[in-house]
Formats: sequence, structure tokens, C-alpha cells
Amino acid sequence: MRENKTIIIRIRGKLAILMKEVLPELKEYDHKGTLFFYLTKFMYGLAEAARAFYDRVHGILVSLGFKRSEVDEGLFVKKVDGTQQVHTVCLHVDDILSLAPNTDARKALEQGLKQHFGIKEQHGSDISYLGLVIKRTKTGDISVSQIGYTQDILKRYKDDIDNKTSKIPASTELIKHEENPLPLKNKSKYLSAVMSLMYLAKLTRPDILMPVSFLATRSQNPSVKSHQDLRQVMRYVNATRTAGLLFETSAAMTMTLYADASHLTHSDGRGHTGIAIKFGNTVVATRSTKQKIQARSSTEAELIAAEECATYVPYLRKLCQELGVPQRGPLVMGQDNKSSMFIMVQGGQFQRVKHMLSRIAYLRSMVDSKEIQPSYVPTKDMVADILTKPLPAKLLQHHKLLLGMMDC
Repeated sequence: MRENKTIIIRIRGKLAILMKEVLPELKEYDHKGTLFFYLTKFMYGLAEAARAFYDRVHGILVSLGFKRSEVDEGLFVKKVDGTQQVHTVCLHVDDILSLAPNTDARKALEQGLKQHFGIKEQHGSDISYLGLVIKRTKTGDISVSQIGYTQDILKRYKDDIDNKTSKIPASTELIKHEENPLPLKNKSKYLSAVMSLMYLAKLTRPDILMPVSFLATRSQNPSVKSHQDLRQVMRYVNATRTAGLLFETSAAMTMTLYADASHLTHSDGRGHTGIAIKFGNTVVATRSTKQKIQARSSTEAELIAAEECATYVPYLRKLCQELGVPQRGPLVMGQDNKSSMFIMVQGGQFQRVKHMLSRIAYLRSMVDSKEIQPSYVPTKDMVADILTKPLPAKLLQHHKLLLGMMDC
């Protein structure tokens, strides 16, 4: 416990009754069926315990020569002596992923941690981390998937799948609105399924992110149709359970941005933003979200998406610099709307864009300072297009390749 820090824990209900049965001496601490205790050390699950553990690990990693990232508190980096190589450590509560440039660096980290904790290690070309399955091929390429997590979802919601598959996660019917509400008893199951799929979509399955994000906007009042749409996503996952991402060693270490939008997608008239960030040939971050303001045209919807995408640039530059792969020159931002590209570079007529002056000013400043460079991409090759609307089967397969997806 920290000095001068007093924490009192209260236990009541069935747990308090059970504790008094097992340890009768606790009855003297009973107050109207509730037990009160002073904590002498942190307990797992206590809000402050996670912070205290993080502070301790932080101190240990710093003592081993690591430096905490300025843009991500869960990332630590260390330059290997005499080289330009970087040893990277990712921390999530008590799970650590180490990307060491050589065996000596890995062993030094492990020995340093063993002086303070008991640790379990995974080495080699096939490891797991937070539900991710990370494999290295003979050519050095790395695949990342969530096959085990996917199997768990399919098993948990097997009644919705009914042993069926689907070639696409959603059809154009997805965006159509229906008032027929889902029975209350099914609502919690709907919310649980959507959130389970969201974790999958965010990490390794960007091909389902758009429909899952769209269904999440229905969480407050899901309809019978929403549940049917959810079942189709499940059946598509059932058909593609081994899908994941492939990171190729031969790809250039260059970051590229893609921003796209669909206009009037939602029932309230708002559009949908899609953002894809690729490093080499594979996406490392995606975003698919309902736009927060009403766009008056498709060009305005594209500008809203482009401005949000541009806000990631300072973060990405700093992150790449810390990881030892600095990005030189402006980051290319793929766009499939020439009107929005023109406004980003030249500005627009005041009468038409006066309500978006701050967004346009930000984009133009990013272009003028050579932070970003808009580049036209045909819609069929727009990586973020899959994040804005449902696609037919043939186009879906093309976009999965653009995302860097494969069977793992």
C-alpha cells in the first residue's frame, strides 16, 4: 500500500455470510450484516491495484533501460546498445509482449522481471497474447488472428448461427430502419453479441467492422431486423473463422492513410466515416463510426472523415519515430472524392463551406505544413470503402486483400 493511504473495503450479502461461516471470529467485525476491513495490501480487481502494479512495472522497465512512450503509456522502448535496433515492450495489466531484436535482449528483460515476479514465458514462432494468435512463417512474414476467440463466439451464439454460413457479413438491407422492437429478454444477448464481435473486428477482422459498428448504434433500441442482421454477421464469421491479418517483411515500412464516408447512411440522415491506416501492405488501425454531425452533401461527409483521419497524424509520426521507423515527408491520405480533395488544398467558396470553416482550416494547415498529402484513389481501390457500407461478395474479397487479410 502507498504511504498515508487508507482503504476500507466493505463486504456484505452472501459473501459476508459465507465468510462468517468459514471464519466465525469475523462476527465481531459485523455491523448489521456488513463486514468492514482495512486493506494492508492491494487486492486483484481493486480499482487502485491496477495502477499500483503498473507503477511498479514501469519502475522496473525504466531500471532496465526502457523508456515509456510519449503517446502510449502501455508501450516501452529501448535502443539496443551500438545499434539502431529497438526493443519494444507492450504492457496490458500483467500481460507483456516483448519484441526483441535478438536473444540476448530478450533474456536480459526476462531476467530483470524474474527478480521481482514469477513469470510464464512463450517463445518461438507461434505465441498467443490477449486472445491473439501470432505466428511467424518461414519467410519471416507474421500472421495475426483470433481463431480461438472466434471459436468461443461461435460456440456461445450457436443458436443464432444455426449451422449456417454467409458469403457476406451484411447486405444493403443493413441500413434500412425498422420499428419492430426486439423483445426485452433478447436485448441483453444482442448487446453481448455485438460487443463480442466488436473486439474481434477491432483487432483482426476489419471486414466485419462496419456492420458491427452499425449494429452497435442500435444497442439502445434494437429491432427484430437488427437481430437478423446480427445473425448474418455471425454466419459470415462462421464461414471465415480462420481469417486474420498478414504482415509481410518485404513490404515498405511506410504508413498510408485512407479516409472515406458514405452520405445519409443512418435513419437520422447522418453519414458514416471509415478510416484505414496501413503500415506496409496491411492495416494496423481502422475506424468505422457514425458521423456526429449532419453533412449536407457527400463532399461534406468526406471532409468530416478526412479531418478526423488527419488528427491521427501527429500521434502516428511520434509513434513511428519511437519504434525506429520514422516517416519522412507528408503522409499520403487516399481520397476518392475529388471535390473534397480540392477543398483540402485550395479551400472552398465561403457561401458553401462557411459552416465548416474550422474543419477545412485544419485540413488546409495539415496540407500546407506537409503533414499530409491528399492522393486520389478510385473507389474500387479505396481501402476504407469497406468501412462505410456493405459490399457485394466479389468486391468484399477484393477489399479484404487491400486490408492485408488472409486465412491463417
